[in-house]
Amino acid sequence: MNTDPRFTAYALNEMEEQEARAFLNELKENGLSLEEIEKQAQEIRNMGSAVKNELAKEENIRVSPAIRENIMSVAKEKKSKLTWILGGLSSASVIALTFMVLDRGNFKEFNTASQVFTDQKADSFVELDDEGGNALSEKLEAAPSLAKSSTAAPKKMRTAIARKRIQGRAGAKGAPGYEADQMAFSGLAPEPGESIREAEKFNREAYDKIDTNQYKLVENNPLSTLSVDVDTASYANMRRFLLRGQLPPKDSLRVEELINYFHYDYDFDHKDHPIAIKVNQTESSWTKGRKIVRVALKADSPSNLTSASKNLVFLMDVSGSMSDPKKLPLLKESMKLLLRKLKKTDTISLVVYAGAAGVVLEPTEVRNKLKILKALENLSAGGSTNGGAGIKAAYKMAKQGFIKNGVNRVILATDGDFNVGTSSQSELIEMIEQKAKQDIFLTVVGLGMGNYQDALLEKISNRGNGNYAYIDSLSEANKLFNIDLEKNLTTVAKDVKVQVEFNPNTVAAYRLIGYENRVMAARDFNDDKKDAGEMGAGHTVTVLYEIIPTGEKLPEIPNVDKLKYAKVAKSKGNTEDLLTVKVRYKNPTEDKSTKFDTVLKSNSTLKADRDMNFAIAVASFGMKLRNDTLVKDIRYRDIENLAKNNKGKDPYDFREEFLEMVDLAKDIDN
Repeated sequence: MNTDPRFTAYALNEMEEQEARAFLNELKENGLSLEEIEKQAQEIRNMGSAVKNELAKEENIRVSPAIRENIMSVAKEKKSKLTWILGGLSSASVIALTFMVLDRGNFKEFNTASQVFTDQKADSFVELDDEGGNALSEKLEAAPSLAKSSTAAPKKMRTAIARKRIQGRAGAKGAPGYEADQMAFSGLAPEPGESIREAEKFNREAYDKIDTNQYKLVENNPLSTLSVDVDTASYANMRRFLLRGQLPPKDSLRVEELINYFHYDYDFDHKDHPIAIKVNQTESSWTKGRKIVRVALKADSPSNLTSASKNLVFLMDVSGSMSDPKKLPLLKESMKLLLRKLKKTDTISLVVYAGAAGVVLEPTEVRNKLKILKALENLSAGGSTNGGAGIKAAYKMAKQGFIKNGVNRVILATDGDFNVGTSSQSELIEMIEQKAKQDIFLTVVGLGMGNYQDALLEKISNRGNGNYAYIDSLSEANKLFNIDLEKNLTTVAKDVKVQVEFNPNTVAAYRLIGYENRVMAARDFNDDKKDAGEMGAGHTVTVLYEIIPTGEKLPEIPNVDKLKYAKVAKSKGNTEDLLTVKVRYKNPTEDKSTKFDTVLKSNSTLKADRDMNFAIAVASFGMKLRNDTLVKDIRYRDIENLAKNNKGKDPYDFREEFLEMVDLAKDIDN
């Protein structure tokens, strides 16, 4: 059968008369008879009818123009561009795609295979809303963003695109006036005519190197000290890679951010402190004879803080690198979700930066929504990136609209490609630290791919007493700005530190899972000048250790020589305690910290609840993607089963989506 994609258009009468005649003459000149041409054309028509009949049985999904903009972001091309996507497909796939694309004979826009590709048995068909109506579908399914090809795509890519579609399901329930089930995850594909390898030539994404935590002997290092972390960027970024059909770069994976992406049903008592803590242990899922210890923290949600007025300044990167549909256009749609959640008396400011920085909208109450929306719609991308100037302008605007005893926060949204102006990291960080001391905190939202500067964005969010998230879809935006809004904006405790002291009489060695760039020196725990992480209203933080009880076989761990002049401390013989956990925090507007602690007994129950088992499954997944030796014998199927059996309450289907990510990674990695 003729593989020229124009032949499909010819067979389906989708060519202009003059173009059809010219193409017919071209076919004849290539040696095809009219009989052969008509025979192949009829085969295409017959196959097309069969596919269309099957698709007609499925539920049609109508989407609003706003959603369409994001769904169709991979490409909006004329019919000549179909060559890129149809050239490598099988005949059946060509027909299926053709009917999806050519519905009502319309070539004006089409959604590439990254969004409409289906397996041999199509489950749904996206029908665009020609009337521009606002009907929202109950569901919208999307597929990994690669065209199926028998020769061009590497094996891992071909395997990935054969997987079931990944639903954009995060956050439909409980969102006032907003249904998010129709939000498809944003697949990312090469530009039309560009191969995967060609696209990767221009990849300038930057990640800090992560040296995995190793085992430490309690005899030499009894204290483990860390700053809490509630960032979620690493999980969403990982999902972006998997949906693209690739395993994420090793150093892009911060295991603690994967674990803490999920909500855990910790029911703690906050009568004494705004942060409560529980510690427990279970048998290790990774190594026989060892134990896993979970340190679980949860922040309170005091009404006086969650009901406080908000002064939010959006610092929006509108440089040329933000023109991609998954950057500025997605950000604008994301902000519209936020407006539905805020109170009418909360204020929004808009500051933009490219070659220069400027105020687009001074502090404006949300009740003036139309004014805010108009300011958003007028934004467009272009120019280079003067990030330093933009941050200065944003903090100035935050100070102008400062609300005493309220939430004052700058929200920086960017791909992090600071390439002009005050771009020195040390200068930026110093300025952000100073503003945090004035109770103006910073949230960082990363977007896009190709030039994404994760390393810089994580650093500045840590120093700005804020959190760091990544938006790969409107679904994720709904999680950030709707479902978890108070967690991400309302700080309940700042500079939260955890210090675990292991008992050398009961624990021989330990290993901290994740938190590599959150580890602190033991002396920093009591130093109130040392910055640490913040916890928002209702935030949960989970810290996992694998420990080796005394008497168990130890792996090869570098040791130090015994000190010649040191005074040898005699053990008190305490074998009742396994460890003690100390927590130190500051109230949001105070500079002096408060400390409390709890003890885990060595004979405590060795039983994990569902949340702990699910957290272990997520940690295992992150470590496996990082090729961590601790999970070398763990299979994706083991991780999937552990997570599935402990999914528990999942109101927004975040955990169900995790199972899909494991399933997808399994096929990519095979």
